[in-house]
Amino acid sequence: MALGTVGHLASLRRTEASGFSVEEASSLGDLEEAGKRGRPGELVIPMAEALRTMKKLALKKERMELIARGRFVERADLPGAEDAPIDSHVALVDDDGTLLAIARVEKDVVQPIRVFIEGRSK
Repeated sequence: MALGTVGHLASLRRTEASGFSVEEASSLGDLEEAGKRGRPGELVIPMAEALRTMKKLALKKERMELIARGRFVERADLPGAEDAPIDSHVALVDDDGTLLAIARVEKDVVQPIRVFIEGRSK
Protein backbone atom coordinates (compact mmCIF):
# COMPACT_ATOMS: atom_id res chain seq x y z
CA MET A 1 0.00 0.00 0.00
CA ALA A 2 2.76 2.39 -0.97
CA LEU A 3 0.18 4.74 -2.49
CA GLY A 4 -2.04 4.65 0.57
CA THR A 5 -4.93 3.08 -1.34
CA VAL A 6 -6.07 -0.25 -2.70
CA GLY A 7 -5.48 -1.35 -6.27
CA HIS A 8 -7.41 -3.07 -9.02
CA LEU A 9 -6.22 -4.90 -12.11
CA ALA A 10 -8.67 -5.06 -14.99
CA SER A 11 -6.42 -7.03 -17.35
CA LEU A 12 -2.94 -8.40 -17.67
CA ARG A 13 -1.13 -9.33 -20.86
CA ARG A 14 2.17 -11.16 -20.95
CA THR A 15 4.29 -9.72 -23.75
CA GLU A 16 7.34 -11.97 -23.28
CA ALA A 17 8.01 -15.38 -21.77
CA SER A 18 11.23 -17.42 -21.82
CA GLY A 19 12.68 -15.28 -24.57
CA PHE A 20 9.58 -15.33 -26.81
CA SER A 21 7.81 -12.10 -27.60
CA VAL A 22 4.14 -11.70 -28.44
CA GLU A 23 5.18 -10.57 -31.93
CA GLU A 24 6.43 -14.13 -32.61
CA ALA A 25 3.13 -15.74 -31.63
CA SER A 26 0.75 -17.34 -34.13
CA SER A 27 -2.93 -16.54 -33.87
CA LEU A 28 -5.60 -19.22 -33.75
CA GLY A 29 -6.60 -18.07 -37.23
CA ASP A 30 -3.05 -18.71 -38.47
CA LEU A 31 -3.17 -22.19 -36.96
CA GLU A 32 -6.56 -22.92 -38.51
CA GLU A 33 -5.36 -21.77 -41.95
CA ALA A 34 -2.21 -23.89 -41.75
CA GLY A 35 -4.35 -26.84 -40.71
CA LYS A 36 -6.69 -26.36 -43.66
CA ARG A 37 -3.67 -26.40 -45.97
CA GLY A 38 -2.54 -29.62 -44.29
CA ARG A 39 0.58 -27.90 -43.01
CA PRO A 40 0.09 -27.12 -39.30
CA GLY A 41 3.74 -27.96 -38.67
CA GLU A 42 4.91 -24.90 -40.59
CA LEU A 43 4.10 -22.79 -37.54
CA VAL A 44 5.93 -25.04 -35.09
CA ILE A 45 9.43 -23.97 -34.15
CA PRO A 46 12.22 -26.53 -33.62
CA MET A 47 12.63 -27.73 -30.03
CA ALA A 48 16.16 -26.34 -29.75
CA GLU A 49 14.80 -22.89 -30.67
CA ALA A 50 12.06 -23.23 -28.06
CA LEU A 51 14.83 -23.53 -25.47
CA ARG A 52 16.54 -20.37 -26.69
CA THR A 53 17.46 -19.19 -23.19
CA MET A 54 19.10 -22.52 -22.30
CA LYS A 55 22.85 -22.97 -22.87
CA LYS A 56 23.48 -25.25 -25.87
CA LEU A 57 26.32 -27.77 -25.94
CA ALA A 58 27.30 -29.59 -29.14
CA LEU A 59 27.47 -33.32 -28.55
CA LYS A 60 30.16 -35.28 -30.38
CA LYS A 61 28.86 -38.21 -32.42
CA GLU A 62 30.79 -40.74 -30.33
CA ARG A 63 28.92 -39.52 -27.21
CA MET A 64 25.42 -39.69 -28.72
CA GLU A 65 25.04 -43.40 -27.94
CA LEU A 66 25.74 -42.75 -24.24
CA ILE A 67 23.16 -39.97 -24.09
CA ALA A 68 20.63 -42.04 -26.09
CA ARG A 69 20.86 -44.69 -23.37
CA GLY A 70 20.54 -42.18 -20.54
CA ARG A 71 24.21 -42.41 -19.58
CA PHE A 72 26.24 -39.41 -18.48
CA VAL A 73 29.06 -37.69 -20.33
CA GLU A 74 32.13 -36.40 -18.52
CA ARG A 75 32.12 -32.59 -18.38
CA ALA A 76 35.70 -32.60 -19.67
CA ASP A 77 34.51 -34.43 -22.82
CA LEU A 78 31.84 -31.85 -23.63
CA PRO A 79 33.16 -28.51 -24.93
CA GLY A 80 31.51 -25.59 -23.13
CA ALA A 81 30.33 -27.67 -20.17
CA GLU A 82 33.09 -26.27 -17.97
CA ASP A 83 31.39 -22.86 -18.15
CA ALA A 84 27.94 -24.17 -17.19
CA PRO A 85 27.05 -23.77 -13.51
CA ILE A 86 26.56 -26.94 -11.48
CA ASP A 87 22.86 -27.89 -11.20
CA SER A 88 21.99 -25.89 -14.32
CA HIS A 89 20.19 -27.37 -17.30
CA VAL A 90 21.72 -27.45 -20.77
CA ALA A 91 20.46 -28.43 -24.21
CA LEU A 92 22.56 -31.08 -25.94
CA VAL A 93 22.45 -30.58 -29.70
CA ASP A 94 24.03 -32.19 -32.76
CA ASP A 95 26.14 -30.40 -35.38
CA ASP A 96 22.96 -29.17 -37.09
CA GLY A 97 21.55 -27.70 -33.87
CA THR A 98 18.89 -30.41 -33.50
CA LEU A 99 17.95 -30.98 -29.86
CA LEU A 100 19.08 -34.41 -28.66
CA ALA A 101 18.56 -34.10 -24.91
CA ILE A 102 18.11 -31.82 -21.94
CA ALA A 103 20.71 -32.52 -19.30
CA ARG A 104 21.68 -31.43 -15.80
CA VAL A 105 25.23 -30.28 -15.16
CA GLU A 106 26.76 -32.00 -12.16
CA LYS A 107 30.21 -31.65 -10.59
CA ASP A 108 32.08 -33.93 -13.00
CA VAL A 109 29.42 -35.08 -15.45
CA VAL A 110 26.51 -33.95 -17.60
CA GLN A 111 23.53 -36.24 -16.95
CA PRO A 112 20.62 -36.41 -19.41
CA ILE A 113 17.18 -35.96 -17.85
CA ARG A 114 15.09 -35.92 -21.07
CA VAL A 115 16.35 -37.69 -24.18
CA PHE A 116 14.91 -37.15 -27.65
CA ILE A 117 17.08 -39.59 -29.62
CA GLU A 118 16.90 -43.36 -29.75
CA GLY A 119 19.81 -45.71 -29.11
CA ARG A 120 21.45 -46.99 -32.24
CA SER A 121 22.43 -50.61 -32.68
CA LYS A 122 25.87 -51.28 -34.13
